This record gives sequence, C-alpha cells and structure tokens, in this order.
Amino acid sequence: MYKSVKTSVCSPSLCQALSRPLLTPLSPNPPLQQDYFPADSPVVPIRIPEQKVFNGIEFPLVLGPNKKAASSTPQDALKEWVQAATPEVVDALLLKHGAILFKDFNIDTPDRFNAMVEEFGFENFPYVGGAAVRRQLAPRVFTTNESPPSEKIPFHHEMAQVPSFPAKVFFQCDTPPETGGETPILPSWEICARLEAEHPNFVQKLAEGVRYIRVMPEEDDPSSAIGRGWKSTYATPDRAEVEARLRSLNYTGEWLADGSLRTISPVLPAVRQDVGEGRSGRKTFFNSVVAVFTGWNDSRNKGERAIQFADGSYLDPELIAEAGVIMEELAVAFPWKRGDFVLIDNHTVMHSRKPFTGKRLVTASLAKAARVLKAAVAGASGEL
Repeated sequence: MYKSVKTSVCSPSLCQALSRPLLTPLSPNPPLQQDYFPADSPVVPIRIPEQKVFNGIEFPLVLGPNKKAASSTPQDALKEWVQAATPEVVDALLLKHGAILFKDFNIDTPDRFNAMVEEFGFENFPYVGGAAVRRQLAPRVFTTNESPPSEKIPFHHEMAQVPSFPAKVFFQCDTPPETGGETPILPSWEICARLEAEHPNFVQKLAEGVRYIRVMPEEDDPSSAIGRGWKSTYATPDRAEVEARLRSLNYTGEWLADGSLRTISPVLPAVRQDVGEGRSGRKTFFNSVVAVFTGWNDSRNKGERAIQFADGSYLDPELIAEAGVIMEELAVAFPWKRGDFVLIDNHTVMHSRKPFTGKRLVTASLAKAARVLKAAVAGASGEL
C-alpha cells in the first residue's frame, strides 16, 4: 500500500515551499472557447470553484450540457457534440487545457462509459505492465487502483514507469464516496518549471533518466497498491514468455525463491519535452518519481530504493518532499459526482487519489493518441 515518507526536519527549501500562497481560483471572467461552442452548441463551457488558471488557461476545461439546446437528454447532448466536433477540435481543446471534465452528462454505468469512450474514437491502450490490480468491468473499462481507502495515491503520469504508456486517460465516477476520494490533477509543465527554477541540478538528473525497480508477486496481491502479479502484468503464466517480454522492453529480471519476479527498468527520462506533430512543446515532469519514492511500500518493496538515477545514486528525500508540497499547491481536486468523467492528456497532466470513506467506484479507460475509423466503432456495445 502507499505509505507517506515523513521528514523529521523542515529544510529551508521545504519551509519556503510550505509558506508559498496558494494559487487563486478561476477569475470571474476568463475567456471561454467561443469559437468551439456557438450559442446552439449542445455542450458548453461551465465553471466550478475548484478550477485554476495557469497563464490564462483554465485548468481543467469543464463542459456541461447546454440547457438551451434541443437535445433530449444530457447523454444525447454529449454524443451529439462528440460526433459533430472534428477530432481536431477535441485534440485542440485537450492540448491547450491538458484535461477536460465532463459534468452532468449522466455517463453513470460502465457500459455507458465504454460506449462514450468509443465515441471519442481513440484506439484502446491495453493495461500491460502497470502495477495496480484491476477488475475489468466492460471491454474498455476497468477499476482504478483499489488500494485501501485510507491510503493516498501520490501524483504520477499513468504508466510512466514503463517504456510504453497511454496518451489519454479517462476517469469516470460510478459511485462517489461519502467523503474524500477525489482524483486530483495537476499540469505537469507547471511542476517542472517550478522545480527547475529552484533545483536545476535535480531536474537535469531526472532528465538524464531513472530506473524503476519492483518486485512483483506471482499472483495478484489486492492488499497492496502495487500488488499486481507478474502473471497479470504480462498476461501469461509462462516464465519464458515473461522473459522474452522483458528482453523486448530492455528490462532485466530475476526470479526469486518465493516465485516473485524482481524487475529493473531501462533508464527512462523523468523529464520530457512534449514534442511531435501538433504537440504543445511543454517541458513536463513526466514520471512516477514521487509516487514510487513515497508509495511503493509493501512486504516486497521499499519506495526509497525502488527508484534510482541513471548513475545508480538514490534520490534526496527532502527534494521529493518539496516536490510533493508544490504538487499539492498546483493540484485541482474536484468532488466526484455520479456520471461525471474526465479526459486527461497523459503526456502533460499528472493525477493522484485522495483517501476516502464509504464505498467508491471510479473507473478508468486508457487510449492511444491515434483514432480508429468511425465505421469500426459504429458497432460498439453499450447504450448512451
């Protein structure tokens, strides 16, 4: 399970981070996306108190049903908008804002969520190589990390600890908890800029790369937030197939006496430039460094030794603690409502999970950047 690393003293840099004022909420009249949302659009931008503004950009963009439009149901309104909007419009909005929260559309079951994910047209990204135990609920929908509700899951980019990761992440609320349980998000380019300004050497070493080290049990261990067994992780019980998969990913592996598998990733850059055709160019804190250091703690793993720089040295706990403080300052944590979902650009936005009480079911779907042909998704199961 995820366990916090506590520091016994407050270093000057950490105390300075703790004393910074929080960012202010959304200003009363920031520019909205008028070009993308004409007066008769079935979907319109709305505002929530938790939104923040970074360099004039709302984070996240929040969309809701247009009560003045003719759509019969909120689900119809969203489906109409997704079908009418060109892929370029959706991509442009997501690229600019990093995340889009869809509120009050009542996408409130795994099947409805699956159908809506299909409407967006992104290719499915299979969850292979991730650390969390998942339960499949629909063809493209599975549970989020089901670690104990008392535990916080620290900020990370989805599957940043493996060479291949999803471009988009959807999160949907099926059952909101009684208290807490938010899925906070933050702009990765902002945390990167803050850390680079204050600790350039640290950021440079992260850019040179890190290795992730994990011991996986043979079978899934639901008591641990990183308890996914190697059979589930690599979708095979065959050790030879697992070894071939590790070689293809440039991993090294070691079979342990109890049947567990210890893996060491290749050196992966922990700071990346969001480059490519149509990309933002933003420099991002693309990693799972804080999550691993503070959270990869169970009977098999110790977070502080589960990650190392490319030169084999370990990370400074005080710098990790300071990064965690800045992340909390930058984060947007909106309360979950049944049927709401958020679309995240995994290249530029980090996410986490707050502790909670009561029953909570938040589901997820992973996607590639590429889209499938509309004809291929026309027969998708599930009704909106």
